[in-house]
Amino acid sequence: MSRVLAEVAGKLLTLLGYDGTDFRNIHVDAAGDLQIDVATSALPAGAATAAHQVTQTTALELIDDLRTALDSIGADALRTMPGLDGVVHRMLHVDAQGDTQVDVLTSALPTGAATAAHQVTQTTALQLIDDLRTALDSVGTDELRVLAGMFGAAWKALHVDAAGDLQVDVLTSALPTGAATLAKQTTNTASVDGQITRNYGQVLLKGENLACVAGGNIINIDGPVGTAVWVITAMTVYDNTSVVTAALLGQAVGAAYYWAGASGARAVSEALSWSGTMVITAAADLKGGVLGATAGDDLYFYVFGYILHE
Repeated sequence: MSRVLAEVAGKLLTLLGYDGTDFRNIHVDAAGDLQIDVATSALPAGAATAAHQVTQTTALELIDDLRTALDSIGADALRTMPGLDGVVHRMLHVDAQGDTQVDVLTSALPTGAATAAHQVTQTTALQLIDDLRTALDSVGTDELRVLAGMFGAAWKALHVDAAGDLQVDVLTSALPTGAATLAKQTTNTASVDGQITRNYGQVLLKGENLACVAGGNIINIDGPVGTAVWVITAMTVYDNTSVVTAALLGQAVGAAYYWAGASGARAVSEALSWSGTMVITAAADLKGGVLGATAGDDLYFYVFGYILHE
């Protein structure tokens, strides 16, 4: 027989429920709302289950990843574009102007795009320009006065003097046709050696060249040595074989020539003579020259004077 397992609070406020064996109080909360135990209740047809929520959970996780990505860059919804990397959504990056930043490290180049290999020729040309700029800077001058020349693989500035005249290094330059050479001068000098007669108190000197070259020839007579000083009062030079176009008489101090007498064309054996006063020290040599001689002509040079100091 069923039992009533309830406290009867009053006829109007007491509800009883039958559990299949006994009658029990039906529970309400403090507000009088009915409390129902649904833990073991059967779901109605079509009700949502935990299994049905798997797909929703996955989608919600993607949304949460998106929210996290948005929070991580602090961007607003109007400037945010998510992209799916295959698993999760990630935020597309933009710069301060809102331009999308693209990773092109592995992107394929479009047809005709420049590559590092194509830039080799450009780099070489630019290096030459840079070498030229360095050369311009090295001379510290303006563009209007700078000339540059290629030396092998580098540009070099051409040097000018204070007047702007180009300075040329002729150490290795080829001589023009017919130019005098050291070898020819050696022959001339050798022919003069041993032909000088010196008298004490007087200067009576003779120089000759019996194997001259065609064109210009200079006969040299060495000046005094040590502290000796000569006073030269007369000189004569002539070609004893052919007509010449000019004749010269004077002295040389180092590489500088000082002509005391000069003339135009002279006939065979027609001498050019000079007279006056010329003081010669050990720094100077006496010079007699002819121009336009024929190869093999006999040339003669005479000097007269006295010894001022021995």
